[in-house]
Amino acid sequence: MFKQLRKLGLAYILGLICGIFLFRVMPVPPAQAHVVRERLAKVARLTTVEYRFEQLVVFDDRLSVELFGQQMEIPGTAKQISALVVGKVRAGIDLGKLGNDAIKVEHRKIEVELPEAEVFGIEIDYKETKVFDEKTGLFRRIFDNNELDLAKIIINKGCEEGMARALEGGLLSIGTENGKQILRQILERTGFEEIIFN
Repeated sequence: MFKQLRKLGLAYILGLICGIFLFRVMPVPPAQAHVVRERLAKVARLTTVEYRFEQLVVFDDRLSVELFGQQMEIPGTAKQISALVVGKVRAGIDLGKLGNDAIKVEHRKIEVELPEAEVFGIEIDYKETKVFDEKTGLFRRIFDNNELDLAKIIINKGCEEGMARALEGGLLSIGTENGKQILRQILERTGFEEIIFN
């Protein structure tokens, strides 16, 4: 009786060890295509790259009047500003744009048709953005009383130039590659062995 109990206990322990081993070794079955698409769409915007820019902006404006068919500068109305605009451009993949046919699942293989990377926005660092030099003509103060509009013009110009530099530097292609790496890691953890991005 004691030997039978020992054999039964040994068989139970052996079965438990085998069960634990098989549970750990066997991967979790991958999800269906529509489930993967729904889960990725919930992430919405996957920000994958951030580009910090420091853009020097030079604003030079002079008031003029048309006289005898020609533009004539009004003396003493020059406005010159040199400013440093600092900010960040964020880009990534909008997973909310995944179409119904964007994901194809075949056992442990998944094909994902990713949307192109896009710019999500620009954030200005107002603590770091500074005016270095400002010269205003004597008569300009009479004609020009809206400094807020001028600040917007300078910041917008800095953002446009900073964005252009980011795009020239390959911001969107870096955003796409980073997005693929992040999604590959996520999909591998859900049990997919072959992951293809189109």
